[in-house]
Amino acid sequence: MEVISTQNENLVIGRGGLYSAFPIPAYKILVAADAHIAKDILLCLISHLGLSKRVAYPSYTTIANETGRSRGSVSSGIRTLEDLGFVKKFQFRKENKKYNKYYLQDSCWNHDRMTAGALAYSPVVGRCGCGQTVRNGEVGLGQTSFHHWGCGDKVKMFSTRSKAFETSN
Repeated sequence: MEVISTQNENLVIGRGGLYSAFPIPAYKILVAADAHIAKDILLCLISHLGLSKRVAYPSYTTIANETGRSRGSVSSGIRTLEDLGFVKKFQFRKENKKYNKYYLQDSCWNHDRMTAGALAYSPVVGRCGCGQTVRNGEVGLGQTSFHHWGCGDKVKMFSTRSKAFETSN
């Protein structure tokens, strides 16, 4: 069964994490996936977060007006956010009117909680001793080196300088 984060406590950023209420990892994934409509909708949902910092209630019309997108685009963008695991949407009725409730998931802020579909757009950052290339959310920092979450072996991280050198030659 799928786990949905509905807790109302504050967001906890792990050691070495950059604090931002703005979900930078999700934003980067959406840009890399060329899902700009979904990116705009995520920003709109963030602007409507309540005190719980995880739940937003804007209507499709509100989202469409604030993002400058059509209602059909809003529907498509929300589906993209759901498919990548960044948002869980629930519908409920109150006084014969239908409302949407959007729960922002931990995967918006933490690479290690992202779905395989979202990680597919994450950049490759190194190579594991097991021979696999390692993406951004698949590596952890040990006491002396980086380790692959999959097998636990050491990871040789690529540097941006060596990547720039390889592409210029």
